[in-house]
Amino acid sequence: MRNDNVRVFFPVGMGGFSFERMDETTVVYDCGSSSEKVIKENILSLKNEFFGVEKPIIDHLFISHFDSDHCNGVEQLLASFDVNEIHLPYIKYKYRAVLNMMTDNGVTNLFNMFVQSG
Repeated sequence: MRNDNVRVFFPVGMGGFSFERMDETTVVYDCGSSSEKVIKENILSLKNEFFGVEKPIIDHLFISHFDSDHCNGVEQLLASFDVNEIHLPYIKYKYRAVLNMMTDNGVTNLFNMFVQSG
């Protein structure tokens, strides 16, 4: 049983990516950056520095909103970690339809990935 608590705000430039461990519970809040290189480095750092040889499991992943600099690293995070629960912002159906029609920047694909897998 782990009894250490840690909170890390990864340097991402524009965007958001933070990690918390409270006893045995692990939480990631957003996973994005304006730089793809920074995302890769931060996910690798998270895995190596805070999980070591343990099986990498994140208990909760919270996405605050669907701007790419807050969620464009989620697919890579999900490829590197098992995530028990993903928490998304509420979006009414009519706004999801508008979002689908108006965007072509990966946000729609990411949102659809969550909706279709759920």
